[in-house]
Amino acid sequence: MEKVILGTASFESTDLSLHNKQKMITNFYVNSENVGKDNLKIMGEEAKHILSVLRYGCGDVIDVVDGCGTKYAVLIEEVSRDFLEGRILSRTQKENEPNCHITLAQAICRKERMDFLIEKATEIGVFSIIPILTERGLIKVSGISKERKKINRWIRLAIASMKQSLRTVLPGIQDIIEFEQLLSKIKNYDLCLIASLTKDSKSIKECEQL
Repeated sequence: MEKVILGTASFESTDLSLHNKQKMITNFYVNSENVGKDNLKIMGEEAKHILSVLRYGCGDVIDVVDGCGTKYAVLIEEVSRDFLEGRILSRTQKENEPNCHITLAQAICRKERMDFLIEKATEIGVFSIIPILTERGLIKVSGISKERKKINRWIRLAIASMKQSLRTVLPGIQDIIEFEQLLSKIKNYDLCLIASLTKDSKSIKECEQL
């Protein structure tokens, strides 16, 4: 089932086995393009974090997610300064994911509030996020480069939150659109809820009966 929700705007133990258990409180991220049949490769800053900060190495087993719903148990077999390769020991599908797909359409708010919203929406299981521009919103986006910069930042925040909350699906951060454009998308969802302060609005409990 597809749902859309519209938000409102102005918002080192020496024991190796023990050491590994203490570190396995988060998943790591791999681009799905770098996953093969039996092996995968993690590159760039993610690999540096695993190897240089957390001090994993050959022989260690880590949990890796691809953001598309699959978690891999991976045995690290080869490392370099900025990449690692590992053998896939097992695959798990859609771990810690809700049964329905929820899309959050959110008016863009100030930087720290929007960052917080992206993080928390990811943690609670939102499937997709649509940033929207509203008539009375304080944030304006002008130019493709500025829009892409914002979206890339939100994607990075969503990846971090996905890993920390042990999800396997990375929420899709859609292109920024205006509210009028959003209205044309409503027909694509089974249920649409709009936050409202009017007297005749329904409570969440009443909406559950819809």
